[in-house]
Amino acid sequence: MIIPLPHPFVGTLGPISNPLTIYHHIVFLTFLFLIGACIGSFLNVVVWRLPREESLSHPPSHCPECNTRLAWRDNIPVFGWLFLRGRCRYCAVDISARYPIVEFITGSLLVGYYVLFFLYRLGPCNPPFTDLRNDWPAFALLMFLICALIAASLIDAEQFIIPLQIPWLLAIVGFVVHPIIDGPKTPASLNLDPHSLAAAIAAGGSIGLTVSMFLFLLGKMPQSFPKGEPALEIDTVQETGPMKKGWATKLVEYILKIIRGPLTPRQIELRRAQEKLKRKNDNIPAADSHKDDPQRNEPPPQYKPPEIRLEIGKEMLFLLPPMIGALAFAIIIHSSKSVDLSWMSLLQNHRWVSALLGSLFGALVGAFLVWIFRIAGTLAFKRVAMGLGDVHLMFGVGAIIGAGSSFIVFFLAPFAGLLVALHGWWFSAWWLSTSCCFSSTIPARLSSFGCGLARAIPAPSSHWCSASL
Repeated sequence: MIIPLPHPFVGTLGPISNPLTIYHHIVFLTFLFLIGACIGSFLNVVVWRLPREESLSHPPSHCPECNTRLAWRDNIPVFGWLFLRGRCRYCAVDISARYPIVEFITGSLLVGYYVLFFLYRLGPCNPPFTDLRNDWPAFALLMFLICALIAASLIDAEQFIIPLQIPWLLAIVGFVVHPIIDGPKTPASLNLDPHSLAAAIAAGGSIGLTVSMFLFLLGKMPQSFPKGEPALEIDTVQETGPMKKGWATKLVEYILKIIRGPLTPRQIELRRAQEKLKRKNDNIPAADSHKDDPQRNEPPPQYKPPEIRLEIGKEMLFLLPPMIGALAFAIIIHSSKSVDLSWMSLLQNHRWVSALLGSLFGALVGAFLVWIFRIAGTLAFKRVAMGLGDVHLMFGVGAIIGAGSSFIVFFLAPFAGLLVALHGWWFSAWWLSTSCCFSSTIPARLSSFGCGLARAIPAPSSHWCSASL
């Protein structure tokens, strides 16, 4: 089977023989959708439990209303919700349609990326993906990133936060997996050119970052905004109450009404019993009631412009060791011919070192871009321009996709947010009608930079040739 390889950046790459038949692709596509739907089911758990500081493994899946443990058949992705007709088996409370939607979208994304990467070859071309049986580690790494960003964007849209566990898990996975799998025949590899400055900058910057973090943990490096950051402009949007129902809302509600159908006599009895139990429990003060509200309903602290500049100065102090380390290491490596040759020999003979430095370089570049714009914007406008969660997120993203793609993602993110803002009312009307826990502030949150990052990732992921360094 011969497939021409058009590419929007580099033109036609010429025909490359594809050893797979249509039957291989059908099997792979089916498997990816099933595994993606299962991952989507887990992402629903992450989105609900992680911001509430609950364990992801215990207790097992249960109804959040009546706390009854779900049967295995109720946990079947997509179909479990359909079999239950969108209602809990034990208390008849409506189950949010967000659960099957996230499961279906996650499975569809894995299928879509397989089609782009392996059939149309619109993806990493150093070299391109050819056979999932050989290229599954690199493909799995990229899909891990996509799934993590789904969870991060949903949590950010709902709770106004990006849990640090997600970007730091991305960074750790990138730092560990790239040195293991990257090589001359690995798609999306981050091996750096031994003759470039990038490897030396990555090494020196990483050493400087380690110094800053060590000093911070020892209490020698001051923390910015120790009482909490002031609210971003996007966070000051007030809830406007119930939204006016548009055609999208009415359409989704009509579909859900058909799926759920009328309540049976047993469901009416179960719902009444649950409402009676809920009224009884409402009269009992809960010891850990704060877990139901990740934001604690506490207003953010207020800062005057001089105080904001002082706090941002602490962040500039934190960035000094990485910047000095990167500059000093690059000068040391390239100022002596013997040291330079030894350095190049190390990178050429130990590709895992080159891959690790490539991942570190991507993380540093991604985080540095957002942090510099955060500092510059804050000093210019005398109010916090971006959240530190965006810095952490780009650190994790850069560790997996590299420096060049991180650069593209950073500048595409505002446009991705703008596109959603232009269609915000339509999108939010559809999403609000399928979720039981989102508020009317979501149209604004979906246009934030953090959510824009997650939607900007697919562009460089699908056109890696010009995005890699």
